[in-house]
Formats: sequence, C-alpha cells, structure tokens
Amino acid sequence: MRWIKEILTKIQRIFERNKENRKFKKSSFLEKKRKYLFSFKKESFLKKILKKFKNKKLDAFRSVFTFVNSKWKEFWIYFIIIWTFLVLSTIYIIFISPYFKISQNKVIIERLDEITDTNIAYKAIDSVYWQSIFLIDKNEIKKSIVDRQKNIKKITIWRLYPNGLKIILESYRPQFYTSFISQINQEVKTYIVTSNWILVYQKSQNNKLPKIDIINPELEKLWLFDYKEWIQTEEMPKIMRIMELLGKQFPNLKINKLTYFRYEKELHITLENWSIIITELSDDTQIVDKEIWFLKIYDSNNKEILQDWSIKYIDVRNPYKLFVCKEKSNCIKNLRKIYGDYYN
Repeated sequence: MRWIKEILTKIQRIFERNKENRKFKKSSFLEKKRKYLFSFKKESFLKKILKKFKNKKLDAFRSVFTFVNSKWKEFWIYFIIIWTFLVLSTIYIIFISPYFKISQNKVIIERLDEITDTNIAYKAIDSVYWQSIFLIDKNEIKKSIVDRQKNIKKITIWRLYPNGLKIILESYRPQFYTSFISQINQEVKTYIVTSNWILVYQKSQNNKLPKIDIINPELEKLWLFDYKEWIQTEEMPKIMRIMELLGKQFPNLKINKLTYFRYEKELHITLENWSIIITELSDDTQIVDKEIWFLKIYDSNNKEILQDWSIKYIDVRNPYKLFVCKEKSNCIKNLRKIYGDYYN
C-alpha cells in the first residue's frame, strides 16, 4: 500500500508547486509592471473568467488530494476498496461489457469500385463480431478480407464507438475481360482481369475493357477460381507496357483482342483486320521496347501495312529479324503447329 501513498503525495506536491508558481508569476508580473512601466495588453473579460475557473479547478483537485493524503492512515481501507472498484468497473466496461463489443449490425463495409463483393467481405470478418472494439487487430481484419478477395488493393478501417466499424475497400484497377468454357456443360463464364492478375466473375461481359484470352491448360481444367491469383503478377506490367507503346507508336491502330500464352510467355495481339502481332513478354524491358520500335520502322517502310489485310501475322520476338507471314492457309498451319487448336 506504500506505493499508493507515495503516488498521492507526489500528486499533492505537483498541485502545491503549481499554486506557488501561479503566485510567483502574478507577483513578478505586477512588480515588473510597476517598476519598469511595461505596456502589457489587457486580458479580455472572457479570458479572465476562464483563467479564474481553471485556477479554481486546480485548487479543488489539490484540496481533494491533500485531504486524501492526510486521512490515508485513518481511511486507507476505504480508499483501497473505492480504487479497486473503479479499476474493476473500468475493466468490465471496456473488455467484458457488451456495450463496447462489435455488433454485426454496426459494421459498415463500402467499396470504391464495381467489382469487389461486400458480401464476401462481411463473411470474412465473422471472427471480429462480439470482440471488444479496443482489442480488434486491424491488420488481422485486412488479411482476412484479402485472403478471400485478392483483387483488393487498399483497405481503410475506422472504429465507430462504442461498438461499430467502417471498412472501405478499393480494388486493383480492371484491365481486361476474359471468358472460359466449362468442359463439363459448355457453360461460358466471363471474368474481369485486374492489374494484379485476379479473375473476378461478372454476370455479363464488360465491353468497355479490351478482351484477353488466357491460354493456360491448368486453369482451363478448373472452374471455381474466382478472386484467386492464377497467373504470375509480374506479367501484367509487361503487357501494359506493350499496350502503352502500341498506343504511342500506332495511335490509329484498332485492337480486336489479346491472347496471353502462359507457358510460352507470349502476347498475341489481334488487330481489327485480323492480323496478328506476336510479341514476347521478356524480362528485359529493353527487348520489349525494341519489339514495338522495330515494328514501327517496318510499318513505316511498308506504307502502314498493318492497316490493310495483306498480313496474317508478324512475329516481332526477334526485333532485329521480323518474320512476316502473308499466305493465310500456310500461316494458320504454322500457328496450329506451335499453339495448338486455339488457332482454327
């Protein structure tokens, strides 16, 4: 019990010291004003009232602690009981009482995009309900949500006291849309492909986005791959780099669709005239840049040949030696031989 006594004594000394400091400052202020004729600004009436009220409150606290300290030996058992009651009451209200426990009806989840599923997010945080609002781990909540929807890029969480949460979800940007045909019942499913290569199911195709076909035998065998990561994320920046360069070098070139071959690490770009540009998704960005640059030189030297129907495909994987195929039947045979039944 000695430590409680010491704490009370220290608090009492602090209040007494503050009172002495106030008296000294006031007397020093008056002495300087009288002796040196300083021109002090007069305090407003409101400031004087607030200052007086503040000093009275400090004096009242000082009086309470002085009384408690002086009567400690006589009433120490009662002080301990009151102290214990206050501590236990605080612990009960904060950690045990349902007043501060997260209520399912007080949790608000909003999204900043059209592809994130808030219903999945609500299910992902089931373990949070009826936990104390002071004990929840925001990082654990974020991890639970992202594990269910890997397309989510940013999560912001606010505590809504006494028993609520507000969660804002933001997805990676949609880049393409794609579709798969079930090998069982021939059902067609359409997905949005985000910038981190997550497939998000959509009831109808989004014609505002460019189409990309994903050629991956392992992926085609599966059917339930919503919100999962099935493709290496480092491939997406390469694809976006190629699209960016094509847009700069060929502003009038219209693209029908893209085809990504995972094992070959290639991107085939089908134009509106059904000509195909075969590019390699090299780890060396300089090679990617050279592919488009030499394609631009070839097109300029051949009177913008990409705009007409004379080419079936042009292979730019070796930038220094472009391969151009014009005979449609032979070109299709070459494509089938290398890439299988995709090119029929």
